[in-house]
Order: sequence, then C-alpha cells, then structure tokens
Amino acid sequence: MVNEETFTEEIECPLCKNQVNMKIMKDITLEQLTYNDIAPFDNITNDLHWEVLKCPACSKFILREGWWNELRDVETGPDFKIIYPTSQDKKILGLPIKIEQAYKAAENVRMLDNNAFAVLLGRVLDQILIDKEAIGDNLYEKLNNLASRDLLPKTIVDAAHGIRKLRNIGAHADLGELSEQEIPILEDITNIILEYLYVVPKMVLQMQDRIELLKKK
Repeated sequence: MVNEETFTEEIECPLCKNQVNMKIMKDITLEQLTYNDIAPFDNITNDLHWEVLKCPACSKFILREGWWNELRDVETGPDFKIIYPTSQDKKILGLPIKIEQAYKAAENVRMLDNNAFAVLLGRVLDQILIDKEAIGDNLYEKLNNLASRDLLPKTIVDAAHGIRKLRNIGAHADLGELSEQEIPILEDITNIILEYLYVVPKMVLQMQDRIELLKKK
C-alpha cells in the first residue's frame, strides 16, 4: 500500500505513447525465500512486485510487475514490465510512408481525444485516396471511384463513407461530439481498408513467389 504520493521513473505509456513519470496508485509485494547454501546468505529474497500506475497524460491505468532479487537488484530495483494493457501498437506493414505517418499520428491521440482521432483517421483516408489516384471533386466521389475501379468492394467503400461522416462530426463542434463507442468502429474500418489495399496484395505476391520456388524444387 502506498501511503504517500510516489512516482515511477520516466516510462512510456503504452496507450498515449507519452514519456512520463506515472503516479503509483497501489503496490503489492509477494516475498519468496530461496534456500542458499553459499555464505553469507542462508536464504535469498526474491520479491514479486505489482504496481498499479496512472498516466498523467491520458489518465488511464497501467499494471506492471517485476521481480527483485536481493543479490542482483539492490541498486536497480525490480525488473518491471507492463502486463496491462498489452501493446497498442497496431503497426500495419507495407504501408506507403505518408500513410504510415498519418496512421501513427492518429494512433498517438487515440486515448487523448475522440474527435481528434476521427479527424486524423480522416487524413489517413485522404492519403489513401492520393496514393491510389482516386478521381472526383470531393471525398464522396473519390471513395466511389475506388469501388468503380475494383480497388475496393462496394461494402468496404460504404463503410469508408462512415469514416468521412464521423470525421466531419469530429471536426465541427456544432455537429456534436464523438464518444468512445465510435472509436473501435472507426479504427476497424480503417484497418480493413489498409489491409485490403496494401497488406493482402503483398501477401498474394509473397505466396506466388513461394509457389514458384516450390515448383523449382
């Protein structure tokens, strides 16, 4: 139990990605003694520590654990690792650099502001349309152009229109506010589009290359 305010060393929040000193809300220690027949220690203490942390940037809670050995870790302290939440890094391989940068920018604000996240996912969509040379006078027409060229199925394009509409709400306060309920939907639709346009074609090429190699054996 932490009786007074204590803080961690500077660590990266797995949610908002900020480097911060987190407040230790609660700690629990489980002491385990290991028999040792080498002097001067009869027993060696191995403590398992759990800490509940609160990120000052995004106000989310983190759980980490670490072992402390009285011989090995006297100066360094427990070898902590974060066990909750697991990594939020949803890096999608094979993206063009500008799309990857736009996606990363959106993920960096995911836990901070729902409206900003929607707006930045909209920029990801903009970069996709530029990369695929979509034709049209507006976002609506450009999205439909992807379907007409068979780059995306119509069902996925219809879902992409949802990003367009929610981005507009996020960008204009007079249209309302987005909640945490819309965020997973936005993220899932964006990931489906990225995987369909960039990941799957690369996987198909890799599979074809593998088949050709097998034929030569």
